[in-house]
Amino acid sequence: MQTFDLRVEVSDGVAGEMTVAVTQSPAGEVDGVRVAVPPVTLAQAMHCTARRLLELAAEFTGAVLPPPLWAAWRASTAAAGSAGVCLRIRTAGAAAAALPWELLYDAERGAYLALDPLTPVVRYLEGPAGPPLPAPGGAPPVLLLGAAAPRDLPAPGAALEGVATALAPAVRAGRGRVERIDHLTLPRLEAALQERRPLLFHFHGHGFWAGYDGAGGLALEGRGGAAELLDSATLATLLGAARTQFVMLNACSSATAGSERWSGLAQGLVRRGVPAVVAHQGALDDDLGRVFAGRFYAALAASGDVAQAVTAGRIAMAARCAAGEQAGAWLAPLLFLRGDALLWPPADEFVDDARNRASPRSSVSSLPQSASDERGAINIENLNAGTVIMGDATIDMRGTTVNFPAAPPPTPDPRLDELVAGQGALLARQDAFQREVLAALAAAEQRVVAGVLDGMDERNRRLVEEVMLAVQGGQAPPAETQALLDAVAAVRAEVRGHGAALASLGDRLDALAAGEPVGPTEAEVKHRLVMTVPIVPFLLGYEGEIELKSRFGLDAAWQALVKKVRGERDEESS
Repeated sequence: MQTFDLRVEVSDGVAGEMTVAVTQSPAGEVDGVRVAVPPVTLAQAMHCTARRLLELAAEFTGAVLPPPLWAAWRASTAAAGSAGVCLRIRTAGAAAAALPWELLYDAERGAYLALDPLTPVVRYLEGPAGPPLPAPGGAPPVLLLGAAAPRDLPAPGAALEGVATALAPAVRAGRGRVERIDHLTLPRLEAALQERRPLLFHFHGHGFWAGYDGAGGLALEGRGGAAELLDSATLATLLGAARTQFVMLNACSSATAGSERWSGLAQGLVRRGVPAVVAHQGALDDDLGRVFAGRFYAALAASGDVAQAVTAGRIAMAARCAAGEQAGAWLAPLLFLRGDALLWPPADEFVDDARNRASPRSSVSSLPQSASDERGAINIENLNAGTVIMGDATIDMRGTTVNFPAAPPPTPDPRLDELVAGQGALLARQDAFQREVLAALAAAEQRVVAGVLDGMDERNRRLVEEVMLAVQGGQAPPAETQALLDAVAAVRAEVRGHGAALASLGDRLDALAAGEPVGPTEAEVKHRLVMTVPIVPFLLGYEGEIELKSRFGLDAAWQALVKKVRGERDEESS
């Protein structure tokens, strides 16, 4: 992917002016243009409706990208085509960095740049690149996941299980091995970084920012489980020494910065040598943080591209919060880069690498002289070359003929064949789900369903999509589907009976209209089922101070429906 570098510097803070220039792009450079600093803040954008967000985006984009720069951007995207262009924001000071650059909007296409996989938006911090990635070979690198829940701070909620599940494809492909520390203390973190030297470090918990001294950090667990603050300088030293290549800080205020250029926690890590850091501005909703992390790591496992993964995570957040008063909550996560954004090759190269390892070619083992050829033909029995010629071939080089015997076929590997088949089946299922289920819903319903699905782990997501496909295709048995609708209605009635104590859970049910009466027609029943199924795993996994007694009936109805759906599917395939 090519890059479009936008360099920004506040040239006159008193007058409220800044200079914006294109220093590198497929369409060439554009000299600096002085523009007024737009009065659009991150707080405004994060806490508003979708309509207001569009208005702020149009105002901000028009202010910071005047016609010469916008023309260069349009020409660059046209030249790049399907390869895409990465927009790298290079700010020369804290004032320019504080602007919500991820809000840039293309009115002609009706798309936010940061929500389009072809136009990822990153914060590029100038300076030497980080240390090189570990050379391939040897044991897979460690992917370190850490979480801290100090007893004297609000519980951040469990999230590491979902991250580990999302990373599973990368682990199976040999790109890394996951290690977890669920109660992260400073001694445990220090030992893990020194001994494991992880490729990746993910933190889930609380971050803090002290505006009075312009410093931030993380809240780990200390003596007796109380919070112990780890300052940004110490964390940067530990991660820099470990040569960690990527850090995810799933914590509040981990991207907040002060008046100094490198004052933020994430920015300080990049300055110390970490090539890529994802962190969050301001307060982070716990549910949205889990949605972002789950989709981010699923995309990272497939592509290895951090910028693309951040875009996927933002899209998931945007779908989840589009209908509320915080439509711009997806602006919170920022990606800071100072080097390459690729941690490992894409998933389609996993199998190629594995097949090459499974079918090694030996070096040249013999060069016998042919007695029957007066010109001296050379028969090469085994050749190690970048290009393998399948079949017999004759090459004439200055009167010398080299005869290559037909190369044997690659050694079969059932495990790799199974992996390829599984990937193909997964893609086919996802395509069918998009085509047959989501396409049948209204746009608002699509956003709600997608938001619920994005909050699930991979196993539940696949199961829910499978059942929704069966319902949409008329393959779900009526008795079991009606039993499920009745069970969800019972849960809804119990939730309503508790009033304000379970208001948040009631809101989730209301968003899907789950448990409401169903009309008499088959189409109405099918539609209600499609909208109801996604909420079932959440209800079954719900844990709160008030136990839902109706949940046991829901569990029985759900298991019965899943059993029937899978049984009928197996019968059809046999």
